[in-house]
Amino acid sequence: MINNENVSPVTPDHALAFGFIINFFAKCELHMQIAAAGILNADLATAVILMGDMHYRQKQQTLRHLNATIGINGEPSETLTSILDDLHKHQTIRNAVAHSVWTTGRKPGAIKPMQLLLRAKEPRPLGHHHNEENYTVSRLLDIVKSLDCIDARFRDFLDSSGLSTRAEARMEDTNSTNGPSPG
Repeated sequence: MINNENVSPVTPDHALAFGFIINFFAKCELHMQIAAAGILNADLATAVILMGDMHYRQKQQTLRHLNATIGINGEPSETLTSILDDLHKHQTIRNAVAHSVWTTGRKPGAIKPMQLLLRAKEPRPLGHHHNEENYTVSRLLDIVKSLDCIDARFRDFLDSSGLSTRAEARMEDTNSTNGPSPG
């Protein structure tokens, strides 16, 4: 017998949206590594080694610094900054999806994350008060659509700026110099 107090308010539809949110963020974090490789004129493997253990916030800051100091062809890219700004608007929900237990919200079919925020001066609990942000499946799917657009913009930017081509070319150069030796 199931104890109703232990049943999650997260429905399969909520969980599906959660999966898309995490997936789009992972794709955008890979795009960040490709952009960093292109800016540094390095191969993607090098960027992954350098940035692979970084959290999202560290990747975001590193790429912003690279854009500001080195830029693309010597100039900071406003397009890259705009993409990073738009992605960053969704980092709170991404972190809640990845790291929170979810509880029933105040609206029918709504849920909200429960967590303790520790980066402020004093710990701040979330998910325990009536007036906190709730997420319906529809609201989560709107976030998914926004992230899908950001992912597409990022991919288009990497192609149009030449950053993905640079990273790929460097990867091919690395592979050809490190390939098997004859005999």
